[in-house]
Amino acid sequence: MLSKSKKTKAAERDAAAAESRKVPSIIGPDLRFVGDMNTPGEIQFDGTLEGELRSGTLTIGEHATITGSISVETLHIRGAVIGTIRARKVRLDSSAKVIGDIYHSDLSIETGAYIEGRCIHADNPLAELEDADGPQANGADDGE
Repeated sequence: MLSKSKKTKAAERDAAAAESRKVPSIIGPDLRFVGDMNTPGEIQFDGTLEGELRSGTLTIGEHATITGSISVETLHIRGAVIGTIRARKVRLDSSAKVIGDIYHSDLSIETGAYIEGRCIHADNPLAELEDADGPQANGADDGE
């Protein structure tokens, strides 16, 4: 019975952890963050960030600003991003403002969205992030 109880508690902990990953982390408009953020889960970002952000799913609110690189599976931009974006699926609303390159597999842009940079299709934009640490990152071989 003791081992069954331990298994049950472990299963409950695992279920609770899985459930907590379904709830997005919410960063409010009054928060200014300097540094890097990393989560496998979902983020609703409405504040200001200076740094790198990595997550599974990211929604950037209309009044939010991110200055730095973004690497996510799914990205929905309503606010401003200044920096490089790498995401499999990117959606820019009409209120979006992006200054920087967007590496993507799937890109959707509403009328009115502002982009100053390149939109670069890639079969796996996140895998190419690992390559950026190689010779291309320092400009030694840009391959073009």
